[in-house]
Amino acid sequence: MAIDYGDDMSTFGPDGSIDIDFEAVVEGPRVVLEAVARRWLMSSGALPWSPAEGVNVLRMINADPSPTNLYRLGELLEGEALQEPGVVGASVRAELRGGVLFIVGRLDLVEGSYLLTVETGEARRVLFRSLGEAA
Repeated sequence: MAIDYGDDMSTFGPDGSIDIDFEAVVEGPRVVLEAVARRWLMSSGALPWSPAEGVNVLRMINADPSPTNLYRLGELLEGEALQEPGVVGASVRAELRGGVLFIVGRLDLVEGSYLLTVETGEARRVLFRSLGEAA
């Protein structure tokens, strides 16, 4: 039986750019994946009704984090992902590629596993991909 994740306005354009489109509605696992990406991108305290939600990886633009700080950021983002309803498992790592911070997360939902990648460089893209395990 398929899980109903509901539906939501899309926060990201087809190319992965941050672009709220009031006309584009997402449904299925994409609802959960976009919610996790928003948690990673928004500042803690941005939502008055949920002040502990949010990490804001964009504050790391132009930063030069140590390997230890990258590891800790991955752990923090993993914990944030697990707070989102529908996420039953997560493995997240933060890495620098050419001076640009990338967040790469494997998110396990009830119906399958997905790869969520956030690029914090100029493009600021968010990419979603099924790992082929969805029912």
